[in-house]
Amino acid sequence: MGNQVKQTVCAEMSIHPWVESNAMRELRSYDRNWAAVYQVLRGYIERNVRDVSVEHIGSTAVPELKSKSMVDMLVITQRQDLQEVKRALVALGFHERDVWVDTEDKPYVCGSVVHAGTTYDVNVHVCRLDSATHVNSLRFRDALRREANLRREYEAIKMKAIREVGNNPEEYNKFKSRFIQRVIEAESAHVGDATGLPADG
Repeated sequence: MGNQVKQTVCAEMSIHPWVESNAMRELRSYDRNWAAVYQVLRGYIERNVRDVSVEHIGSTAVPELKSKSMVDMLVITQRQDLQEVKRALVALGFHERDVWVDTEDKPYVCGSVVHAGTTYDVNVHVCRLDSATHVNSLRFRDALRREANLRREYEAIKMKAIREVGNNPEEYNKFKSRFIQRVIEAESAHVGDATGLPADG
């Protein structure tokens, strides 16, 4: 579904279709190239889509945390029409994919890129500025960056999820949801607005 040809981001990187393979769903030690991929794609999106900012979210945004090799990004906008932003991302070469995470209030596109000889899948989620998705994605990321004990606990939960539900991404995310919600609630306790789960590998 969507554009199935590569789109050049810069001289060093192009967007290709999403790579659906079990190898991409294996947990890997932190790879600093995840941040490098994010930085290149952030610049590409912010230069070419008006009224947006881009954040690196999920496990690949957390040094010292194991993750699947899927770079999650959040495209944040004040626009009312989120589908308009999604269409702009598709025009840049990102791909539509029929998955449960693609919703009216959080549109989704994806792709893959090759960087330093390695292929990385990329998930791009669109949300409104100051929405629960925006706020809680950053709270969860920042808590993991700050707390080593949370990183170790989360890694253990992810490894258990893979053992128990395998490579089914929807069931894998459900398995992690209680931990994610607990962290968000702890981070949000002083304002009482912990709603909405972030996307994460």
